[in-house]
Amino acid sequence: PDADAMGVNNKAEAFTLVQGRGRVLFVNNVEPPGGDILPQTLAAHGVELDVIHPTEMPGTLTRMQRYDAVILQNVSAEYVSPPQQRMLAQYVNNLGGGLVMIGGPES
Repeated sequence: PDADAMGVNNKAEAFTLVQGRGRVLFVNNVEPPGGDILPQTLAAHGVELDVIHPTEMPGTLTRMQRYDAVILQNVSAEYVSPPQQRMLAQYVNNLGGGLVMIGGPES
């Protein structure tokens, strides 16, 4: 803890209201077999998700509206264009969509 230069980012709080089954967009840049672990686990627990490669990421807010959350697994900023980055910010700020970023060697 003493070596942590950004202690303020070690804690977060959030809440969400969910009606019905949600749908998650899982943007996966981890090759199988390791890249399948989290999506398969989520699906096994009843989470409905679409798994895509970063090159297939939607470019419009309209296409994002069908998802309640987006998970980016090991996705480099090189895969997410500046317009897509702005769209993701709008998705979270204006539509209340969830965004999870999971690190890795490419993220």
